[in-house]
Amino acid sequence: MQDQPNPFGTPGENPSTPSYGPPIPAPTGDAYFNNGVNDSGTGATAVLPDELKGFNWGACLMSWIWSIAHNTWIGLLTFVFGIIMMVVLGFKGNEWAWQNRKWDSVEQFRETQRVWTKWGIGLTIVGIVFYGLFFSMIMAMVRNSPRTTTTTTTTFQPAPAAPQ
Repeated sequence: MQDQPNPFGTPGENPSTPSYGPPIPAPTGDAYFNNGVNDSGTGATAVLPDELKGFNWGACLMSWIWSIAHNTWIGLLTFVFGIIMMVVLGFKGNEWAWQNRKWDSVEQFRETQRVWTKWGIGLTIVGIVFYGLFFSMIMAMVRNSPRTTTTTTTTFQPAPAAPQ
């Protein structure tokens, strides 16, 4: 029987290459990103995966509510800067959400943002319809209000003469 080499090396030996074979590759799949590590929720150091880059309609349309849910407190500036901050949230929303909240997978992130987008679009449509109906009711009330015109005639009368 021929001696088999010890796969772990001999005691005290420091081989330049491991004797146990090539390193095991990092797991692949949806749960691993950025060099095999899901770094979501780690703050500004987290790197947004390329497939998640793009405009976030949920962040834009749901602004401050979306910001609270995603721990993106800068989104509360919507109360100060309005539509400008909403657009900023749209462009930076995916990145900030990835940095500020832990996600299990890219697919979970996508699905969550999809739900925010659907709610944002739905509530925007409801808001437009509501304000349209409100405006129509106000216009109908103005149109149907009685038109009373009062004419005021003033005649000039000289002031009484001062007693002498």
